[in-house]
Amino acid sequence: MPLKNAADIGGILPGPSLEKNKYQKRCEEMVRLEKKLEESEQTDLVDYEKIVASKEFQNMLSDKKKFVIPFTIFFMGYSLLLPFLVFYTDILDHPFIGDITWAWVYGVSITVMSVWVCSIYVRKSERIDEQIKEIIEKEGL
Repeated sequence: MPLKNAADIGGILPGPSLEKNKYQKRCEEMVRLEKKLEESEQTDLVDYEKIVASKEFQNMLSDKKKFVIPFTIFFMGYSLLLPFLVFYTDILDHPFIGDITWAWVYGVSITVMSVWVCSIYVRKSERIDEQIKEIIEKEGL
C-alpha cells in the first residue's frame, strides 16, 4: 500500500519535539523515495509477454527441451536399471574378471556415464546461454 504522507507511517510520534522533527524528516524521505521508486518502476517495465512470444525465445525453449528431456530419461533409466538388475535378475552376478562381477562394472559405468552427460550438458548450456544473450540484446535489456 503506497504511503501518501509522513503521518501514514507512524501513527503516534515519539518523544520530544527534536525527535519528532527527526522522525518526520525520515518519514517524509521514505515517502519521497517510495514515490520515486513507483515512477521508475513504471518507466522500466519489460514486456515479458512479447519476449516469450518471440520466435527466438520459442526456438531457444525448443532446443532446450530437445536436449533436456531425452538426456534426463536416459540418465534416470541407466541409473535406475542397476538396482532392478541386481535385485530381480542374476545377469550381473556373473564374473567379469576374477572376482569382479558385472554389477561392479555397471556401477562404475554409472560414474563414467554421469561425467559424460554432465560434459555434454555444459557444452549445450553454453549454446543456450548465447541464445539468451542474443534475445536480451535484441530486446535492449
